[in-house]
Amino acid sequence: MTGRDLIREITDYLLWLMDHDKKTAPLKILQGLIWEQGFAQGKLQTEIFADVPVCLLQWHEAGLQTAIYSSGSVLAQKMMFTHTSYGDLTNLISGYFDTGVGPKRQPQSYKRIVAALQVTAEQVIFVSDIAEELEAARAAGLGTALSIRPGNQVQTGAAKYRAIHSLADLFSS
Repeated sequence: MTGRDLIREITDYLLWLMDHDKKTAPLKILQGLIWEQGFAQGKLQTEIFADVPVCLLQWHEAGLQTAIYSSGSVLAQKMMFTHTSYGDLTNLISGYFDTGVGPKRQPQSYKRIVAALQVTAEQVIFVSDIAEELEAARAAGLGTALSIRPGNQVQTGAAKYRAIHSLADLFSS
């Protein structure tokens, strides 16, 4: 096998992992390194929905904490929110959590986040586009909301959750 063949096999495997939404630590580390270089060189910029910076600012000014829990690493989250199409939003985010606190489909992970934020579960609203994650958060006592955005997959059992189309919907009547 040539070096070129080995690179092609590795690339194919990495693409397979991403296509199957695998959350392996080596893949996340590699993605983080690639993103770090792309953001540093100005070749990458995070596109976010227009309501996100507006809501983050309003909540920050109101004294509310906003935290991110993602399967992407904390480093990747910080890079992404540093380099958005609306500028650096990291000063509006109180905490970052990745699967180091546990899998996103297990209630204990949400309990760890609540403890780290030093709040009660009832004070937290967890927003996701994945019903299984919402179920785990709900089992941990958190409030939940299903994010309906362009490109999200339709979720089975979605009717069990409050649906939002914008972060602004969280606090609207």
